[in-house]
Amino acid sequence: MEKKRSDIAHQDPEHNKKQKPGSATSDGTLQQRYGIGAQLLSKMGYVSGQGLGSGGTGIAQPISATSSQTPNSSRSGLGMMSAANTVNDGYYSSSSEEDNVLEVPSVVSFKKSDASEGGDSTERVRSRMFQKLNELENKSILGYRDDDMDTILELRQRLKDMDGSNIESSSERLSSLVDELDDVTNRLCELDTQLPLLDNDLYDATTLEEILNSMKSVNPETFDGIINMILKLPNDDLVDSFISRCIRKVFMDYHWDILDEKAYPSVTIKNLVNNVKYRLDSKKGFLNQTQTSIFLIVFQKIDNYLKGSDFLNNDKDYENVIALLLNFEEVLQYIECYEYILNIYVIPAILNSCEKWDFCDSSQQKTVRRWFQDLSMILPAEPIAEMKEILKRKLIDYCQNWDYETSKVPDERELNFVRELFNNVQGPQIDYASLTSKYFTKRFVKVFWNEYYDPIAELEGWNHHDKAGKETGSILALSVLHLYRALLNEEDNRLIIKSAFNDINKVLFQWLLYANESDKLKALYWFNWFINSSFSSTNLRDFEVEEINRTIKFLNNWKFNRRVEGIHSEVFDLEGKLDHLHANRSSNDKESSSHGYTIKNIPMRKVLPTFKDVVEQYCEEHNLLMNKLPNKYAHLKYGKDSSVLVPIFELTRKECRPMNIALKDDILWVEEDESRYMPIFLWKLDSLMLARSPM
Repeated sequence: MEKKRSDIAHQDPEHNKKQKPGSATSDGTLQQRYGIGAQLLSKMGYVSGQGLGSGGTGIAQPISATSSQTPNSSRSGLGMMSAANTVNDGYYSSSSEEDNVLEVPSVVSFKKSDASEGGDSTERVRSRMFQKLNELENKSILGYRDDDMDTILELRQRLKDMDGSNIESSSERLSSLVDELDDVTNRLCELDTQLPLLDNDLYDATTLEEILNSMKSVNPETFDGIINMILKLPNDDLVDSFISRCIRKVFMDYHWDILDEKAYPSVTIKNLVNNVKYRLDSKKGFLNQTQTSIFLIVFQKIDNYLKGSDFLNNDKDYENVIALLLNFEEVLQYIECYEYILNIYVIPAILNSCEKWDFCDSSQQKTVRRWFQDLSMILPAEPIAEMKEILKRKLIDYCQNWDYETSKVPDERELNFVRELFNNVQGPQIDYASLTSKYFTKRFVKVFWNEYYDPIAELEGWNHHDKAGKETGSILALSVLHLYRALLNEEDNRLIIKSAFNDINKVLFQWLLYANESDKLKALYWFNWFINSSFSSTNLRDFEVEEINRTIKFLNNWKFNRRVEGIHSEVFDLEGKLDHLHANRSSNDKESSSHGYTIKNIPMRKVLPTFKDVVEQYCEEHNLLMNKLPNKYAHLKYGKDSSVLVPIFELTRKECRPMNIALKDDILWVEEDESRYMPIFLWKLDSLMLARSPM
C-alpha cells in the first residue's frame, strides 16, 4: 500500500508541475524524507542548502530527530506519531487539493551529515573553551602576576587557530586548569584575610620589642614618652603591667618631698592618673597593678606625714594637710584612699575639735570653723550630721546654764558658724531660731529682763545717772540684750525691743497727760538721754531706728490743748507673744517636715564629677545609651606626641544608627568616618545623633 501511494504521488504530472526548480521537493528527496513539512517549507520560500528567513540568516539544515529506542508504549518524538499509530492511523493531508497525497508516516530520524555534525561540535567546544578562559580571566588569582593578561590573550589566539583534531584534549586540559585555579584562588583569598591579622601581630610584636627595649633603661627623662607608647597597645592587661613596672623602676627609690607640689613625681603621677583613669578600670575594693604601684609611692608618704603632724593645733600643719588633700585628691581617689584619709585623720580631728569647742572664745577654737569652711563641701553627710549634734548639745547646755553675771558672751562669728552648720543641707536640719527661742529667749526674759527693765525707775535722778559710770536697771537690761542679740533670733529680738519701747511710750504718755507745756521739753530730753545711754555703744538695727523715730514723732505731735492718742498698748504681754511666736514656729516646722524634702532641705553633698559622668548624664537626659566597646580604642591626634589611645564608647538610640565617641581631658571626640575623630561641643551631640536617623 505504501509503495503504490508513493509511486502515485511521484507520477502525478500535476504534482510535479507545481514544484519550483531547486526547491526542497524538486527532486522528491526532501519530500520523501520529511513529508508534508518539506512541502510547507517550500511554499514559504525555503531553498535547499540556504538559511531560513528573509535574510538567509537562519539554520540551513533541518533539525534532526532520532526515534527513541524505548518500548513502543512510550515512543514519541518531534514530528512523529506513536508506534501504536504507525500502520493504520493518521494520514497527512495538504491544505491544497492538488497536493492531496496520502502517506503512512513511518518512524524516521532527522540526522545531520557527519561533516556538518563535526563542525558544530568543534564550535561548541571552542565556545565552551572561550567561556572557560573568561572564567579564568575573572579569577582574582590573575592579580598576583603581571604577565597573566598576556597569557590569557595568547590562549585566546591559539584557541582561535585550533582545529577539531586537538580541540577536545585542549578543552579537557583547560577545564582541569580552571578547576585547579579555583582551589588556589580560594586558598589565596583565605590567606588575604589572614594577612592583616598577621600584619597587626607583626606590628604588635615590633612595638612590644621596642617598648621592652626602652623599659630596660627607663628614667625620668624618657618616662613620659614610654608611657605614651605603652598606652597605644590594645591589651589592657599588658598596658597595666608595663606602666606598673615603669612606675616602680623610676619612682620607687626617688627621694622627694610630698609637700612640694612642683616636684617631678607629684606632677608626673598626677598627669599619669589623668591619662589612665579612663583606660584602666578596676573593681571596687581591688587595685590593679598600676594603682598598687601608685599606692606604694604616694599614699605611704602622705600617711607617714599625717601620722607625724599636729594639724589639729598647729596652723602650719593644718595648711599642709589641706594642701595635700587638694593637690592629691584625684590621685587618692584613683587608688581608693581618699575616703580612708578622711575617716582616719580628718573627720576624727574635726569631731574632736567640736567636743572642745567653746563658741565664746573664737581666738582659741577657730579650727572648727576653718575645718568646716575649707572641707564642708567634700565631707560626707555622716560626720556633718555628727558635728551638728555635738554643737547642738553644747549650745543647749550653754543656754540652760546661762547667767548674765557669770557666763561669757558668745562670739558673733562663732554663732554665725553655728547657724551655717545647722542650715547645711547634709544631715538633719536644725532650726536655730526654734532652738534659741526655746532654751535662751524665755530664760532671758524670765530671769533677767523682767527683773531689770523698768523705765519708770529711770525717771528719778536721770540727769545724774551718767555720772555714776555704772549701768543699772533698764539701761543695763538693754545693754545686755545688745550683747546677746547674736544668740537671739531676729524675731525674738524685734519682739523684745518692741516691748521695751511700748513701756517707754507708756511712761511718756502718762507724763505728758498730767504735765503742763513746759514738761514736754523735759520729756523729750529724758527720752534722748535714755536712748543715748542704752544704744550709743552698739550699732542700731532697722527696727530699733524705726521705734525711736516713731516715739520722737509722737512727742513732736503732742498738743496740750487737745487730746492725743497714745502709741503704746496697755495690754502688751511680752511672754505671751513669745509663747505664741514659738508655738507658730514649732507648728510650721512640723508641717514642713511632714511634707518631706523641699528645695531647701534636700540633702546634698559636693560632687566632683568626671567628664565621663557629665557625658553620661547628658546621654541619659537625651535618651542616649552609652556603652563602652570592649577592646576597642581610638587614636586621637592629641597630646604631646599628637597620638593617644583612648577607649571607644558607642552611643545608641532607637531608630538611629550607632555613633562612636571618645573622651580625653574633658574633650568629647566623635568619629566622623572610619578611625577619624574630631572634637565637638557636648550640646551638639544630640543634633548629630538626630542626623543619623534613617530616612
